[in-house]
Amino acid sequence: MKRFLTHFSKHKSEKTTEEDTPKSPSVHTNDSTASDNTSVNSSIALNPEPTRQLVKSLKVLDLSLNYDQPPAQPNIVFPYKSMGKSKRSFNSTWYKQYPWIEYSIQFDQIFCYYCRHSLPPSQHCNPNAGNLTIHGYSDWKHIGSMAKVHDKCDTHKLALAKHKGWCNSKIQGSVTTMIDSQIRVEVARNRTMLKTLIRCAIYCARQDIGLRGHSETTEISEIVNNDIATENKGNFLELVKLLCIESQTFCSAYEALPKNAKYTSKIIQNDMISAASTVIAQSILKEVQEGSKIFSLIVDEARDDAKLEQMSICIRYVHNSVIKERFLGFVELKELNANALSCNIKLFLNNFGLDLSNCVSQSYDGASVMSGQFNGVQKKIKDMSGNLCPYIHCHAHKLNLVLVDVSRKVEEVHDTIGLLEAVYAFQSSSTIRYQVFFDKTGSKVPMHCDTRWVSKFKSIRYFKNNFTLVLTALKECTESSKSKEAAEAKGLLIQMNSLKTIVLLFCLDYILSLVNILSLNLQTTTLDYSRCAKLIKSTMEQLINLRSEKIFINIYNEAVSAFQASNIEPNDTLRPTREQRISSTLDNYLTYSTLGASTSRKEKQNMSSKDIENEFKRLFFQILDNMNNEMIYRFTQNNEILNYIHASDPKSNEFLNSDLLVKLGNMYQPYTTNDFIEVLKNQCLIGKSLFLDNLTLSDLHQQISNYGETFNHVKKIIELVMVIPVSSANAERSFSTMRRIKTYLRSTMKSSRLSSLTLLSIDFENSDKLLKDPTAVLEVFATMKNRRIQFQI
Repeated sequence: MKRFLTHFSKHKSEKTTEEDTPKSPSVHTNDSTASDNTSVNSSIALNPEPTRQLVKSLKVLDLSLNYDQPPAQPNIVFPYKSMGKSKRSFNSTWYKQYPWIEYSIQFDQIFCYYCRHSLPPSQHCNPNAGNLTIHGYSDWKHIGSMAKVHDKCDTHKLALAKHKGWCNSKIQGSVTTMIDSQIRVEVARNRTMLKTLIRCAIYCARQDIGLRGHSETTEISEIVNNDIATENKGNFLELVKLLCIESQTFCSAYEALPKNAKYTSKIIQNDMISAASTVIAQSILKEVQEGSKIFSLIVDEARDDAKLEQMSICIRYVHNSVIKERFLGFVELKELNANALSCNIKLFLNNFGLDLSNCVSQSYDGASVMSGQFNGVQKKIKDMSGNLCPYIHCHAHKLNLVLVDVSRKVEEVHDTIGLLEAVYAFQSSSTIRYQVFFDKTGSKVPMHCDTRWVSKFKSIRYFKNNFTLVLTALKECTESSKSKEAAEAKGLLIQMNSLKTIVLLFCLDYILSLVNILSLNLQTTTLDYSRCAKLIKSTMEQLINLRSEKIFINIYNEAVSAFQASNIEPNDTLRPTREQRISSTLDNYLTYSTLGASTSRKEKQNMSSKDIENEFKRLFFQILDNMNNEMIYRFTQNNEILNYIHASDPKSNEFLNSDLLVKLGNMYQPYTTNDFIEVLKNQCLIGKSLFLDNLTLSDLHQQISNYGETFNHVKKIIELVMVIPVSSANAERSFSTMRRIKTYLRSTMKSSRLSSLTLLSIDFENSDKLLKDPTAVLEVFATMKNRRIQFQI
């Protein structure tokens, strides 16, 4: 070490005695020799080391170790040393003149700050470096000339350049970091652009409007430069064009995209829609998995505009104590037999990620292929699931069948409904007649639908409230110059302008206004089976209560007042009728009952007002009796579930009856084990008095959930009851959306795209979340296939 330190002195070593050695910091030692110096220089030249390691080994702690430390430039009283005949010392003003100078107090020498830290080891001993890297400099007399040479030295310039690069990298990062940063900026720009395009696709899907136009051969200038377009490019591209007009930032970013990666093609549009529907499907699946994993199946079929049979598949489950019914998708059917339908259902659920073994109940319409007990879809799904999986005939369909049967059995009701349909058809088949009715009544005549008795109720109420105005419109149509039209209007006017018609309108309106409450509730997605049973029971009780003479008299008086208020002269006097004769086949028979409600015209004219009132009262009671009988017949099926389901009702005396709950648990195989039943019975005993203050199953489920796992088995049974569907109305609603989406102009749409668009349209809540933040859609889109531009790091 002592020999090595000798070479940090620039002046020539001389053999001196210890007394001649300077007392100031020096690199000289008593045992230094010329031969030693030579050997050390050779070793350094042959085996150079990094400056930092050399400085550390030499204990030079008063110099900087790296660029993170500033140059060592102390301002002290510097020691003098003999140089020829004079003594000289270091001058601190040289710091400003030569900023690269570092001064070592320990050795009384200077070094180059930049060269020490920037030059590679092979250049540390380059003479051109001025010996300011490993070797110090202390010839204060010639420091000026040395410094000029060192400033012009290539190695020093290289060191300065490296220091500048280091400073820039300190601010901007290393090359790798800079490249990574640039990639991140590019990816962020691409993601921002794609999010906007995804929002355009989701917006079109949510609004049920087409994305494509007749021609999508879009020139960039039409979008970016706002050139005049010669044809409609479709809603999607027109939205992109609108955004370019409104936002220069978006326009510039869109223009910067490569020509072969504008991400607006029809394939990209389909990928965006598919990715968005996948995200919603994943959220639905996650909600199912977070609960007890059980669900109910709701299925219906309908034909689309392309004459293809589409099967709508929905599920019902419980999430956070809330009943949810969700549309999953459409399946295009090639065959309509039970085996094909059930296999398609199972395949769809498997692809969606749902296990059919977790299906606990099913709801369809009453078609034999669906409801067949021995070879229908309900039987096959039950066998596939391994559970009891009871079939629930859609209660909304049942109620519709009740009203259809009443209309068929009571001739006067059938005739009145037919008359209203005839008036609707008469006015709707001509724009002139339609305008006449609209001008007189101020509203449209409601359309009739054979499978939707809500439309019948709306029609009955319309004609009841606008009775006089409808007669006036028909009266005007009788004055038409077209003989056929005038004749048809006269026939309708004669039938409408009668006391029987107005009385039946008032009676049916009064009855159906009660039934309509039940009908609307049966179509809600949150109605559970327990409340459904209560609503049906209450409706039946109210129908029985309507069979009151007092109620009828009120209805009859209102109808007579409305009939008398019309200014149209009654047409009964103008209506020719033949006298009714008793059939000759009954001449030799004794009859014990009337031959019908009809009486001769002469008898009618002789009937008192009281007799007429009694005749209508008989008709009113007949309607009520038939409706009650039909409801008892239609809604007393599935009594087994009705008998057990009271155990989940806090207001019932059978609330948390463990025996009944065990029978309900038999619907799902995992709930039939002895361990489950034993724990369930104990939890029922404790919870029976804790949960009496709840009004609905959702409230009960929420209160049980507040206890954590304490009543987990009771919670599972309550959830099982909540999952039982009431109707298949949700599946039918999907067909309304389907008809808005798959129109005549979009009839070639594939089923997969139809399902995606329908899901985005129906699940408005989730699609709105994706519209606001399409990040999840972007992630799915980016991983669907290799993309031309980068969207992920």
